[in-house]
Amino acid sequence: MQREYRYDNIKAFLIFCVVFGHMIEGSSHDMIRMLYTLIYSFHMPLFVFLSGMFARFDPQRIVRRLLLPYLIFQTIYSVGGFPGNAGLHYTTPFWILWYLLSMVIWHMLVPFIEGGSRRKKAAVFFGSVLVALLTGYDASVGYWMSASRTVVFFPFFVMGYYYGHSEYLKSFFEKINKYCVIGAGGAAALVICFFSDRIDARWLYGSYHYQAINYSIACRLLCYLFAFVLGAAVLKIFPERESCLSCIGQHTMPVYLVHAVCVMAAKYCIFERVSWSENQELALASAFSFLIVWMLAKTSCRHLRYL
Repeated sequence: MQREYRYDNIKAFLIFCVVFGHMIEGSSHDMIRMLYTLIYSFHMPLFVFLSGMFARFDPQRIVRRLLLPYLIFQTIYSVGGFPGNAGLHYTTPFWILWYLLSMVIWHMLVPFIEGGSRRKKAAVFFGSVLVALLTGYDASVGYWMSASRTVVFFPFFVMGYYYGHSEYLKSFFEKINKYCVIGAGGAAALVICFFSDRIDARWLYGSYHYQAINYSIACRLLCYLFAFVLGAAVLKIFPERESCLSCIGQHTMPVYLVHAVCVMAAKYCIFERVSWSENQELALASAFSFLIVWMLAKTSCRHLRYL
């Protein structure tokens, strides 16, 4: 089976967005906060979509590639004295590790969403959206077992799974004019940037109930819409051929697992000790993010290849 390099290229771009987003988190500069909001409006929904595209129910693979790394790195981050940890535990993921725990749950649900008629698939997808929208009213669904994010981002996993396993959907999307999709994505990006001062970035995390952050079901639905439009534009932008990004895109898991240490070290040693101008902070954050992604993808993956 021929490798589809477009998705490797996109994953390389998205893992840079992950690292860069964490690097600029908490910035006081307006333009950087605007970029932060724009990144969070689409990067994790699209990452989840791509994960769904290539998902399959394989218990051994789920344990080896998802559950085992989660347990190992949850242990490391829990006992390593990192900010934000609350001792050794496995039911509430440390910061970045929510994604791994959610991935375990989503992959375990594959047998329940695969197969069936188009009507059944549509019911599963819209049902997942409805559940995600209604879950926002339940204050008890939060960080425990990554429950809130698992539910909120599940529609993107379902969408990706059906897209990845349907030649009809792929051919339909390919027939849509590239420049129309990119134009719609550009318009959506402009809207987000224009209203970024009115958007609470926490709305995009998927981890809070509505009442906690002055949020609403309409806002969550709009977040879904913008994530869909921007994600579709990114899918159209990146080339299908192999590029310098492809190798990085094939090794995003080691970057995801280890980058938190690098980001915390860089922020503590550089960003929090000096008052940088907006342009300086943006340039430094971009450079450090690129170096972290490149170094971890090129070197750490040799030691963490089993992931």
